Amino acid sequence: MDKLPEYVAKLIFPFRREMDDLIYLYESTCADDVGLTIILAHELQHAIQHANVRKLWAVNGLVCNLDRKIIDALKLTWPAIPTEREARIVSKRVAVHFFGEKRVLQYIDRKIAEHVTEADVADWGYVRTLGWSGTLNLDAETKELFGRLRGYKAELKKILQEKKGGNNPDFLDIDLNHYF
Repeated sequence: MDKLPEYVAKLIFPFRREMDDLIYLYESTCADDVGLTIILAHELQHAIQHANVRKLWAVNGLVCNLDRKIIDALKLTWPAIPTEREARIVSKRVAVHFFGEKRVLQYIDRKIAEHVTEADVADWGYVRTLGWSGTLNLDAETKELFGRLRGYKAELKKILQEKKGGNNPDFLDIDLNHYF
């Protein structure tokens, strides 16, 4: 909750125990209907993953907690993480459904032209090339990703233990050996 603006955190604090998920969209995200749709659909897909394939959602999330040097050495980007790739496919599918492919591609081209960061340009460029009709086998693709991460098994197990130590229910029944 430390990433939320203070006024939002104060509003939800009394309800935190009754909340499983919260999606907060910055005002700038809501300025364009296509952008709002893409971002909201992306985040809703993560909520759906959390509800329906929680273990895969959690295991994929561990990768983001690896040391930055490891992530850079392996050249891991968002498309390498199956739950992120699926969220991008679904969000593009939803946006194309509502606004049509041409308008969605125009929006993506504007985001690329804004050139906020190199990583942002690469991510929007990847989204531009994505098809939106396919599906992913999250279990198989997660195992494939963890095959690439075999040399960092100890680091991932340490991250998992930290999550379990904090009694985070999303991680308590995960056995990483299933994915390696």
